[in-house]
Amino acid sequence: MKNETSRRAVIGAIAALPAAGLVAAVPATALASANGAKWYALKADYLAAVEARDAYDRKIMRPAEDAYRAECRQPPKLLMKVGSPENGGTIEMSGAYIMTSDAPQAVPGTILAAETLRLRKLVEEHDAECAAIHEKHRISEMEERYEVLWTRARDLEKRLMAAPSPDYAALGFKIETQFGDGQMDQESSDSIDMDLLRPIVEDARRLLSEGRA
Repeated sequence: MKNETSRRAVIGAIAALPAAGLVAAVPATALASANGAKWYALKADYLAAVEARDAYDRKIMRPAEDAYRAECRQPPKLLMKVGSPENGGTIEMSGAYIMTSDAPQAVPGTILAAETLRLRKLVEEHDAECAAIHEKHRISEMEERYEVLWTRARDLEKRLMAAPSPDYAALGFKIETQFGDGQMDQESSDSIDMDLLRPIVEDARRLLSEGRA
């Protein structure tokens, strides 16, 4: 079973935390401590990784994908000529279907078999054209680069969430990262990885018991 729970199930617990403490300025003692300094350095690395990922997507990858979609023309309309008067003598076929072994073959040399081969040629020509455009814009290369950037940001996020919060400001950042408006609006907002949630709960208990502000 996936290690997840409902995001909304923890909102009540978060609301019980002292609001003033969550937004308070970072105490000098926390910043001066070794753990506090390490946590805030890790936070800076995480934010830099997120910015690098998003900037690459926004400035490089997305424009290239838009250009690819603009140049890769729509697939041809596949009309199989079967000579049936009920439908004007044609049947529209999908590109995915016409390329399968289930597509009409009939007896080699018949009209149906010839039509299948003709439509397959149209699909192959279209796919080859779009593949060349895809290569021209280096989409696969960009996807691999984005995956590296995404993975780095995600790994740093996990490390940051797992590291003990030195103060309420750090805890507030963790909560905002996992439960902020932007996160709650995402399609995946119905669940959260317990490995990310557990350290937040532990931080809250520890800071409240210590009376840290």
